[in-house]
Amino acid sequence: EALQAKAGGRMAEVWNVMQQMRFTGLAKALNSWMMGHRAVCEAKEALMDAFHNMCVLFKVPTAGSSSLDKFIFSNTADALSLKGLNWNPSNLKAFVNVLRGVDLAGGDHSMVPLMRLRERCDAPFLQHLIIESNPIEAEGARMLVEGIVECGVPLKSLDIAECRLGEAGAYALVDLLCAPDLPLETLVADSNQLGDGGVAAIVDVVASAAHLSRLSLRKNTAGKASGKSFKHMLGETETLVVLDVAWNELRGDAAVHFCEGLANNRSLKELNLSWNAMGDSKCMAALATALHDCNVEAMDLSENRIGPKACFVFANALQHNAALKGVRFDGNPITMQGGRELLRCALHGKDGKEVMRSISLENCAMGTVAPSVFNPAEPAGSYVLDMTDNGSARILRNLIKLTHEGAGELRGAVLV
Repeated sequence: EALQAKAGGRMAEVWNVMQQMRFTGLAKALNSWMMGHRAVCEAKEALMDAFHNMCVLFKVPTAGSSSLDKFIFSNTADALSLKGLNWNPSNLKAFVNVLRGVDLAGGDHSMVPLMRLRERCDAPFLQHLIIESNPIEAEGARMLVEGIVECGVPLKSLDIAECRLGEAGAYALVDLLCAPDLPLETLVADSNQLGDGGVAAIVDVVASAAHLSRLSLRKNTAGKASGKSFKHMLGETETLVVLDVAWNELRGDAAVHFCEGLANNRSLKELNLSWNAMGDSKCMAALATALHDCNVEAMDLSENRIGPKACFVFANALQHNAALKGVRFDGNPITMQGGRELLRCALHGKDGKEVMRSISLENCAMGTVAPSVFNPAEPAGSYVLDMTDNGSARILRNLIKLTHEGAGELRGAVLV
């Protein structure tokens, strides 16, 4: 305020000199600009006063006022972080009414809505908003979405992780994704207890969000219903590039449905499926089938209980894929046999072309030899193989290859 007063005093001096030198036209223009600048500053101060007044009215702390003040008075900022302020729905109500230009505490009734004020100052609109780690719950989420849509905030990214939204809050995010003309590109809604139904509801409308390219739904107990929704969404979306569904319950039939959708997807480039316990042969077979056609370049399969047999299935899929450049298997008990098979096939891609790949195998029990599992280094032994299982089919293929290369002899094979 002191700096503004000082600057205002100097401008007044310049105006007086110009009047004395009879530069009346320029003096009038300068005076008009000074009056406009003063009006804008007063409008900004009115918004901050309204925020404080409403926090007092709602009996909540004014946490976040410094961040909001910096954004309002900046003519270059397009991002606002309100992370970890312990805001509840009342705090958020005060913020949303600042967007609207409304003081519910009975203050200035002629306030200018925040986005209109930004336009008047030729300043960027609010495009990136972080609300992470605030217990705003479903009520706060609804108010936020209503405010964004009503005030025409051209939001490009929203981080609303760890806000205790619950399944009811998921439907507020559905309304956000369905808002016409909203240029939303990134939505992060991790750890919100959305539930299987809530995640499914969000995923059902993702394909209709014309600009959405990044979606994160970690730790939300997505399961069977979500798996079916992912199947349809992945087959329809043309914009989604990054998807993070780690720490959910996409296993069994849910994982199979997800992978069926992945097989029909052409837009996705990064996929995080870690911590979903989807390492059984049925899920990995579905994932291997999806890899034949999808364009994913980076995939995280860490901590999924993937064993050595599943690695044989995945390794076979690598040889039919040209896009995948990096895979994380960290924390899976793939043992020495699984690790060797993955590394052996890592460079081989579709149509025999060489593909440079990065495979991470940290904490994968690489020093352990799994009993009763094919070991390429010591292939001698007896095998009972189920040809309906992709892993067994891969083992038989390796045995035939060793025989063809003269490195061993396949004897007493019996087809049952």
